[in-house]
Amino acid sequence: MAPRYGWGHSSERVVMRAPHGSWQSSTFVAGLTEREWIAPLVIKGAMNARVFETWVEKALIPRLPPRAIVVMDNLSAPTNPDVSWIMGG
Repeated sequence: MAPRYGWGHSSERVVMRAPHGSWQSSTFVAGLTEREWIAPLVIKGAMNARVFETWVEKALIPRLPPRAIVVMDNLSAPTNPDVSWIMGG
């Protein structure tokens, strides 16, 4: 989003450019260990169950350290029954 307000000299109008055009969303997902980021992935658009399951199987699990605990937040993909095995369901 473009800013609607800015700082300028007193009694002078602030003029600035704002980008326009089509906006695309991106999704970033990665693992975080005590020492580093692991298995980073950036995709265009929103995460879906197929992409999430593939990422967990092919990228995250092979890089997890022994006895790792996986914590997820704000992700609706695990609520899909097809990927509930990942969450222990």
